[in-house]
Amino acid sequence: MKINRMIFIQYVLLGINAFLALPVILSTTKKDKSILSIALFFAILGYFYSPPLNDLTRLMDAYEVFDAKNISPYMLRDYFLPALFIIGHVFDLNAHFLGFTAAFILYYFLAKMAIYVLEKEQITGKSYYIYLILYFSFIPFSYYSGIRFTTALSLFLYGIFLYYYKNKKQGYLYLALAPFAHYTLWIGVFIFLLYNLVIKKIKTKYFWMLLPFLSFVIGQFPDLFLARILEFADSISFLAENQINVKGYFVGHWGVAYLSNATLIGMLVYKTRIFIIISIIMLYVMYNYSSKNSLVKFTIFISSFVLLLPEFRTLFDRFSYISLFFILITSTNKSFLIQNSNKVNNIMFLFILFVAYNIFFTIKEMWSVFLSSYGEFYRISGFNMLIDFFRGWNVY
Repeated sequence: MKINRMIFIQYVLLGINAFLALPVILSTTKKDKSILSIALFFAILGYFYSPPLNDLTRLMDAYEVFDAKNISPYMLRDYFLPALFIIGHVFDLNAHFLGFTAAFILYYFLAKMAIYVLEKEQITGKSYYIYLILYFSFIPFSYYSGIRFTTALSLFLYGIFLYYYKNKKQGYLYLALAPFAHYTLWIGVFIFLLYNLVIKKIKTKYFWMLLPFLSFVIGQFPDLFLARILEFADSISFLAENQINVKGYFVGHWGVAYLSNATLIGMLVYKTRIFIIISIIMLYVMYNYSSKNSLVKFTIFISSFVLLLPEFRTLFDRFSYISLFFILITSTNKSFLIQNSNKVNNIMFLFILFVAYNIFFTIKEMWSVFLSSYGEFYRISGFNMLIDFFRGWNVY
C-alpha cells in the first residue's frame, strides 16, 4: 500500500512533538484529509492532560482500583466505561489511556464529519480554515475529560450525520450505540425517532417558525413542567435501581441548584453564554423555518428542545452542543465571507462569538491546569506517550 508522504511526515512529527506537528497538519488537511492525524494530535494532548480534580481524575482513580469480578451497579448505568476499564486492565495500560481514548474518539468523528462537509460544499481559501477551527473548538477542549458523555455525543452526532449524508442503516447503528456510552443520549434517540416518525410530516412553515419561540417562552417558566418531570422520574423504578439519578439533572447540582449556588460572576458568565446560544438558534430559525431540508428541520426541532432547558444547566449544555453542531453543518456554505451573503455571515458571526467566548473562559479557568499539563513542552510527544502507555510491558 502506498503511503502518502505528507501523512507520514505528520505521524513522525506527532511522535517527536504534537505541537510541532499541528501547523503541518492544518496546512495539509484540505489536500490530504488528515483525519487520523487530527485525532491523534488531540489524543496525545488528552494523554498528558492532568487536571487536579475533575471527572477524569476521579475516573482514573476508579480505574486503578477496578475489579472486573465485582462491578458496582453505579458502573453499569451504561456499558462503555466498564468495557474500557476491562480492556485497559487486560492490556495493563496506564490510566492516562482514558483521556487518550476519549479525546481520540471525539476528534476523530468531528474531523471525519467536518472534512466531508467542507469538501462536499466546496469550501476553499480562508473560509475553509475558519470553518475547520469552528468544528474543532465549539466544544471546549477539556470537555472530553468526562469520557462517557463525549463518546456518546460523538456516536450520536455521527449517527445523525450518516443518516442524512451517507447510509441510514449505519446511522441507526451509531444512534443505537450512543446511549450505551452515556444514558442521557436516550433522550436524543427519542427526539430523533419522534421527529422521524411524526414531526417531520408537518409541512406548514408556521409550525417550524412558532415551535422554537413557544419552547423559549415555556423554558422561562420551568415550574410549569418540572413537577411532571419529577413524577415521571419517580415512576421509572428501573432507573433508580441502576443508580441513574434523573432528578439530579433537574433539581440537584446538575440542574437548578447550580444557578442558585453560583456567584454573581458565575451567574453572569453562564447567562451570557445562554444568551449567545439562544441568539444563534433564533437567528437560524428566522432564516430557515421555511426550508424543506429534513436535516434543517431536525436541527430546528432539537434546538426547540434545547430552548426548554436554560434553567437546567447540564442538560442545556449537553444538548446545546448537538443543536450547535447541526447548525454549523447546515450553515457550512461557500457563500461565507461573501459580502452580500447576510444569512450565512450573520449566523457564523454569532457562532464565532460563541467559540471565542468559550475559548476565553476555558483558558481563564483552566490556565494553571494547561500549564501543569503541557508546560514541559518537549514531553508532549507520541513517542514519550508510547513509552509510558504500556506500563506493565517492561518497555523501559
